[in-house]
Amino acid sequence: MARSAVLLDVTVEGCDLELYVNDIPLMRVPAAAGGGMFQCDHVLVQGENVFEVLLHPGSTPSVARTEKRSLPSDGIAVEVRAALCPPGTAPGEVGTAALFRFGERLPGGPMEFPRSVKTTHAFDRTEGPWAWERAELLHLDGALLQEATRYVQSMHGSLARKSFPGFWAHNETAHREVARAFDVPLTERQSAAEAALNSQFADPAFAMAPLVAEQFDYRLVANGRLLECVAKDWRAVVRTEPDSEGNVMRFPIMVGRIDGSLMGLR
Repeated sequence: MARSAVLLDVTVEGCDLELYVNDIPLMRVPAAAGGGMFQCDHVLVQGENVFEVLLHPGSTPSVARTEKRSLPSDGIAVEVRAALCPPGTAPGEVGTAALFRFGERLPGGPMEFPRSVKTTHAFDRTEGPWAWERAELLHLDGALLQEATRYVQSMHGSLARKSFPGFWAHNETAHREVARAFDVPLTERQSAAEAALNSQFADPAFAMAPLVAEQFDYRLVANGRLLECVAKDWRAVVRTEPDSEGNVMRFPIMVGRIDGSLMGLR
C-alpha cells in the first residue's frame, strides 16, 4: 500500500500568491483560483523545514520577492493547512493527521507587498537527503545564465527531435528522487512519462514552442542551490505549441551544480 503524503491545502482571498517550501517555489496561485492542494514530500528535508506564502508577488518570477509596491490590503487573507494524508484523502478528512496550519488576514488599508507569511515545521523522517541539498551555491552571473540557457536549449532540442531518452537524461536525478518521494516505482514513472510524450509526438500538430530569449526570467531558489529556468509569464520556458485540442505540455526546470556539472535536480 502506498504511504501517506504531506499535502498543503492553500486558501487565498483577494490576491495572487506564490507557495514555497524551503525556498523552492511549488506553485503560483492566482486570486481567481481561490487556492489549491499540493504535495510537497519531494522538497522536504530532515529536521526543520520552512513553509512560506508570498502575497502579491512581483510581476515576474525574478522580481517576485523584490518588486516592492504599496497596495490596498482590504479583503486579503491566506490559510495553509498541512496534513499527512493516506492515498485518496485530503487535509481534514477522516484518516488524515493534521500537522500544522498558518496564515494571516490583513487589517485593510495600504501595505507594502510582496508580503511573506511563513512558519517552520520539523520532520524526523523524509525520503531524502536530496541531491540539491549538496549542490554548490550558485552565483547569478552571465556565465551561469549562458550555461543554463545551453541546458534549456539542449532539453528543448531533445523534445523537438521527439527523443524521450534525450529528454529523460536531462532530469534523471530529479525523476528518480521525485519517484522516491511520491512512493512510485521509477519504472512506472518513466513508463507513464514516455507514454504521455509519445502520445504528444504522434499528434500531427506536435511542435515545440520556439525559445525566445526575451521571455527567459531565471532566478535562484533553494537558498541559492538551484536555478529555476522559467519564463516571464510564470510558466515553463520549455513548452509545446497547443496540440489539436488546444492543450500545452510544459516542462519545468530547476538546475543545480553537482561535481562541477549543471543538471536538472527538480
